Amino acid sequence: MKRSKGLYLFLLIELLFGNLLFSSIHASQDDNQSEKSGKLFFKADAKDFAHMDAPYRDLYENSPSFLSAPKSLTSARIDLHGKSLKDAKGAVISLIHHCHKAGEISCIHFICGRGKHKNKNGERGVIFKNFPEWLTEDSTASLIADYHQSLGAYEVFLKSLDSPNCLQKTENKVLKVAVIKLLAELGDAHAQYILGAMHADGDRVEKSDKLAVLRFREAAKQEHEYAQVMLGYMCAMGKGTLYSPREALLCYHKAEKQGNKDAMFNIATMYHVGEGVSKDLKEAASWYLKAGKYGHPRAMNMLGIFYRHGYGIKRDDEEAVRWDRRGAEAGSPHAKVNLGCMLLIGRGVTYDPIEGVKWLKEGASYGLAEGQLRLGRAYEQGEGLDKDYQEAFKYYLMAALQENGAPSDDAYYFLGQLYEEGNGTKKNIKLANRAYLRAAKNGHPKAEEELGHHYR
Repeated sequence: MKRSKGLYLFLLIELLFGNLLFSSIHASQDDNQSEKSGKLFFKADAKDFAHMDAPYRDLYENSPSFLSAPKSLTSARIDLHGKSLKDAKGAVISLIHHCHKAGEISCIHFICGRGKHKNKNGERGVIFKNFPEWLTEDSTASLIADYHQSLGAYEVFLKSLDSPNCLQKTENKVLKVAVIKLLAELGDAHAQYILGAMHADGDRVEKSDKLAVLRFREAAKQEHEYAQVMLGYMCAMGKGTLYSPREALLCYHKAEKQGNKDAMFNIATMYHVGEGVSKDLKEAASWYLKAGKYGHPRAMNMLGIFYRHGYGIKRDDEEAVRWDRRGAEAGSPHAKVNLGCMLLIGRGVTYDPIEGVKWLKEGASYGLAEGQLRLGRAYEQGEGLDKDYQEAFKYYLMAALQENGAPSDDAYYFLGQLYEEGNGTKKNIKLANRAYLRAAKNGHPKAEEELGHHYR
């Protein structure tokens, strides 16, 4: 029961930071394997999965992410339909001034309409007809580099603050809150999405899930794919709105039709755990495959696990390794560890301990207990590197202190062995028994056996 509570607590913490651990990999001795290879268990239990990807995080983090959402707003799209002539002119002039001063937006696309619909004053086509005059007024003419007229719309290009003769440069700009809010209020979908993300994170605005959902809904109605995914996430979590996995699934499907790989991944995991739909591993595998083909690193990792175990798909170790490698090269820490483990035992791939250790080191650098555990085992046994008990002790300790279920239990067991034998640390039977006890409390059979020997 304690192990279960610890695992659920870990999953909750990982979930909050958008970095859920998807596979549990631990190593132990195997009488049927050589002393050098060891036995690996690739666990992929339903409770170890969740679809709670929070796409907005990529807007504020420099580290590689599963989301490819735009990090900035370099252009805006404003719909002036339904506004009076006076309100439309005020909005256009105000926005041009704000965007030019902020130095963030290089192009504004104004949708005026062709006169098919009346505004609130019963007028037709007056905005489109009067628009060019607003751009030649003294207050705005000096800010505009050029503008193009199209069917019922105008595209306005702003001058640069640094060089009045050049277009506005927008690289590496941090969006100002006032500009984001103005664009959001005027109906720009991406600005609404970004503002929702800011409210969700409490970034320079009030932290509020309800306000975040409000903005995500506004953007999602305009078919903004990332807003659709984020709205799905909020519905699935019951954050800022009623808990509704079915609405979440609808949002994800709208986004996946636009080719959004995060939506595909989330649909896969809903089928995997049976949330909002009946559990269906075959359907889950199909969606993981779609997301993986679009380059989703975590989907690639999941495909490695599915092929390795035959979950909803024919078991194929070589195909598992292929997806492990793709996921590892795409940046998935868990795929790095899985690939390293497969190389160390030569399963589905030619035995290559040197490359295996390379991938394990990369995975362990992300703080994954499985990677730390297996790397410690490699140091203890001299797999792909020189045997080093002190390094083995260090990595076992790192994995154990994470209290992350089976990998940490194995790490405590191996620490007990090192203490008992005096390898990599001073021999200490008392500390060895303490380490065995920590593992045995969570049902580790070999730790229980060692304690039985010591207390006879």
